[in-house]
Amino acid sequence: YTVGLMICLLRKIIPASHHVNLGNWSRWGFGSEKMLSRMTIGIIGLGRIGKKVANICNAFGMKVVYYDIEKKRTKYTYYNTIESLALISDVISIHVPFNKETMNMLNDSFFQSIRAKQPYIINTARGEIICEKSLLIALKKGFISGAALDVLSSEFSENFKNSKERKELIKLSKKQSNLIITPHIAGSTKDAWHLTQERV
Repeated sequence: YTVGLMICLLRKIIPASHHVNLGNWSRWGFGSEKMLSRMTIGIIGLGRIGKKVANICNAFGMKVVYYDIEKKRTKYTYYNTIESLALISDVISIHVPFNKETMNMLNDSFFQSIRAKQPYIINTARGEIICEKSLLIALKKGFISGAALDVLSSEFSENFKNSKERKELIKLSKKQSNLIITPHIAGSTKDAWHLTQERV
């Protein structure tokens, strides 16, 4: 699902589909900056899921780099800060757990430091890892090229529907085709649901 979001975002699949549904037929305006095989993906968190995403992207011919709390035994290149990783990445994909150390890991300081590179951000981990106020500013000011989010912060709280940041992000996604938001469905397949229920 993470890789699917990346392809949808980079190849502008959703706006292209809307374009056709409106009765149009033109490829111009929907070109990606580069082929995937000429891009670098930075994985934040090379755990079980991060490693799977890295392997798929590697099969596409992408250069894979990663940040983790410790250097792993892997063929992929390690960076010891998320800022140094971001400065050489065309796409950043987040795969760390949510805890005190990762809360608002991607914040004002992070987005300011990477604006020269303007990477795409993919988040299928937890919403709280990105400071959404900072993300909104980064999208509006062009510090990043776009974002695909399957998670938003506080999505399990009672006040989630009234969250100011949630409303602002959804409003922006209606205006800008470089922001995709889905309702936490990365693991939503019927066979996975059955396996989870059986295990519980």
